[in-house]
Amino acid sequence: MRFTILGGVRAWRGEDEVDLGARQPRLMAAMLLARAGQQVAVSELVDLLWGADPPPTAVNVVHRHIGAIRRVIEPGLARRAEGDWLVRSAGGYRISVPSDSVDLLLFREKAAYGAAELTVGRTDQAIDAYQEALALWHGRFGEGLGVDTHPLSVAVNRERAVIACAAADAALNTPRAASLLPALHAAAAAEPFDEALEARLLLLLGAAGRPGEAIGRYHRFRERLVADFGMGPGRELVAAFERVLREPQDTDPVRAVAPVPAVPVPAPPVRSSAPAQLPPGLALFTGRRNELAELDRMLEEGVGQQHGAAVLALDGMLGVGKTTLAAYWAHRVADRFTDGQLFLNLREFGDGEPMSTAEALAQLLSGLGMTYDELPPTVEARVAQFRTLTAGRKLLILLDDVRDADQVRPLIPASSGSLVLVTSRGRLTSLAAADGALLLGLEVPPAADAREMLLARLTLPSPAGREDEATLDTVLDRAGRLPLALAIIAARMSEYAPRPLRDLAGCMAEKHGLDGFVGDDADSDMRTVLDRSYRRLSPEAGRMLRRLSGADAEVAPDVAAELVGVTRSSATTLLSELVRAGLLIRSGFSRYAMHPLVRAYAAELAAQTVKRRRLHLVRAATSDDLRYAGMAAG
Repeated sequence: MRFTILGGVRAWRGEDEVDLGARQPRLMAAMLLARAGQQVAVSELVDLLWGADPPPTAVNVVHRHIGAIRRVIEPGLARRAEGDWLVRSAGGYRISVPSDSVDLLLFREKAAYGAAELTVGRTDQAIDAYQEALALWHGRFGEGLGVDTHPLSVAVNRERAVIACAAADAALNTPRAASLLPALHAAAAAEPFDEALEARLLLLLGAAGRPGEAIGRYHRFRERLVADFGMGPGRELVAAFERVLREPQDTDPVRAVAPVPAVPVPAPPVRSSAPAQLPPGLALFTGRRNELAELDRMLEEGVGQQHGAAVLALDGMLGVGKTTLAAYWAHRVADRFTDGQLFLNLREFGDGEPMSTAEALAQLLSGLGMTYDELPPTVEARVAQFRTLTAGRKLLILLDDVRDADQVRPLIPASSGSLVLVTSRGRLTSLAAADGALLLGLEVPPAADAREMLLARLTLPSPAGREDEATLDTVLDRAGRLPLALAIIAARMSEYAPRPLRDLAGCMAEKHGLDGFVGDDADSDMRTVLDRSYRRLSPEAGRMLRRLSGADAEVAPDVAAELVGVTRSSATTLLSELVRAGLLIRSGFSRYAMHPLVRAYAAELAAQTVKRRRLHLVRAATSDDLRYAGMAAG
């Protein structure tokens, strides 16, 4: 078998070309072959085929295409047999082929040989190797498959430009300068705005005795830059142009042009100061020992996958302490990520509109050192730029208040040494299925942890042997052990200091519903926090929430369907929406529960709805009476 991916993606067995199938399997074959010998994660293949919007069946489609590619490579293979070439490993696939059977692998081999020859002074042999390497290109990588902006395409096509520059640098001071012109013309046509490549082409034209052509080419290139980007050429290209003007017949190398490495450079320069954007860790953090240990274990498992950034996702109802735990743990492991930490609040349930993907990428790129003037205009280009800037780096990225997996996928860095830590009210199962994310559900803390949490915030001694121990348990039960509610209680307690805890408990007992959990600002007021989630619900889900306030502690979809008068399927959809909003808890298979404070809030809403209906009826009846009275008087 032999394959070409530098141009169209094609395959031959002997002298006969074989069909690799439609666009998707050919794309997958191109990625596997470009990274031959290395594992390609299923999540990377999904991203290649569908970007940030994969269908629910994406993983199954990938496996099906893998089987088809196997049967093309090894036609006698049984349907479910793995074969010798394309093998599965943890979380992905790896293809093993001889380097001379794939044009890209052969290109890299010849380019490396040319660089080695150049270092020992064998310039002619180096130029020969470079020319043979460049002759293998018959178009752009994956040409015709619509992935020009994908990070893999950008990186592979960049390899051609780098080697073309290296070849030109080697040939400029030799009689062979003109022989490189066809290869440089082809490379420049494929990368029409690469100024380093264009500078080498001008120098080769000048060295070949064609300064007029070089001057005309420079002016056309400059006009394109001004028209498309509103800017002129950089110093490197201007230096090459001025050299051609001064000495059009000079075949000496131009010192003013910056040297280009003879082999592809892997990563962009790292900023001198690493970003440190994590929110402050809570000084009084207590409890959650099991969850912290589980996060430590998940990190080791995620990093051990070695096929991209580790992704850990915390989920749970509103106010359960996801952000607090994530920030605290992130500070504990931050020293493992030497290139810095980035933080984004996606605002799915905050004030205002949720953050768009374009804005999220802009903030991440800004944290990595780009100015807003340098940002690419499209989301796709920003994704490519983000993955380019994160390649080879060890970053920790905390994404808070996420809606779903689609928000996360474009924000996952390219480096296997990085970590993405996500908090969400709903479980991100599709992120686990397609991207290998590890999930951790967060519940209200056990009584001992909740007691420790409240005492730490109140700065009270341990309750053991104190007369207020029973009172403390009463307060915890009233708050349903919800960390946000406990934080509000602790803040309220400051109003009663130095009076004992029983006074606060007595005051709370006199309060109705959520009146005992009122804060001074929107983030510390229980009713306001619940309002934010309620406003994001569909009208049907809002009605379901109100009806559930009078239901049993746990409900099944059948019961919920009867409460609101819909089918079981529709009820399941509405219950799932309430879970994603953090207003309902999935307590078991097809079982749902409501936290006491959410139930109190839902009961308030239901009572308000009843009052509005009664008022409407009264007004309607009054209007009818007045109309009747008017008719009688007439």
